Amino acid sequence: MLAADPFPKVLGAQLYTVRNILPKDPAGVLKAMAQIGYKEVEGSPELLAQHGKLLADNGLTMNCAMVGLPDLLPAKVEATVSGAHKLGLKNIGLSYLNDKERADIPAALAAMNKAAELASKAGMGFYYHNHCFEFGGAPGQRVWDRIITECSPKVMLECDIFWLAIGGQDPAKVIAQLGKRVLSLHLKDVEKGTKVYYKESEVPRTAFKECGAGTMNFKAVLAAAKKAGVRHFFVEQDVVPGDPLASIRQSYDYLRKLA
Repeated sequence: MLAADPFPKVLGAQLYTVRNILPKDPAGVLKAMAQIGYKEVEGSPELLAQHGKLLADNGLTMNCAMVGLPDLLPAKVEATVSGAHKLGLKNIGLSYLNDKERADIPAALAAMNKAAELASKAGMGFYYHNHCFEFGGAPGQRVWDRIITECSPKVMLECDIFWLAIGGQDPAKVIAQLGKRVLSLHLKDVEKGTKVYYKESEVPRTAFKECGAGTMNFKAVLAAAKKAGVRHFFVEQDVVPGDPLASIRQSYDYLRKLA
């Protein structure tokens, strides 16, 4: 019997993982990422503007970039989307809502809807990246539920499977439920025995694991992603106790072996 083909999708890496070493040696870090096998990165419009040539020289593309909520508020959203379009970005996303921003969810949802509308007119996509706070509260009233029901279908989702699991969700089931609305995934593993949390700051630093080093069912996640038509796959580690390049190499090697 022939061996099953390895995971065939282009693998990307979120530059947040290398945030502490990238400024010191951008050429060396991006070259090392390309040598591992990564073909795509996710970062920010600023990082693309700063390192666009280095990315291209190493065969890396940035199709997705994140901004903060202040960049999507009425005074700045048009300039944000226009600037992203001029840089050649295909998708722009909202990375996070801080505690203050979470106090006015209607304003955040309105900003996301407007950004998605403007991005669509520019031929781009817009997405929201989850953490775990969205899953606190009563079902139907959680921030996650409000995003799904009150945001335009043009607001796509970047499912961070670690934070889904931390928030008590089954990542494969969430991806299956959302279907084509899932634009991309953040891939990382979770330590065995980690509890459910709804506040990111309470999660132990040891909970973050490289792909294959924890309890995540990656075969189920990737099967659901294939069926949903997920377009981008980004390895990420929020917390890396050692060398971040060694970390993303470990995850890359594991994912590439999966059928």
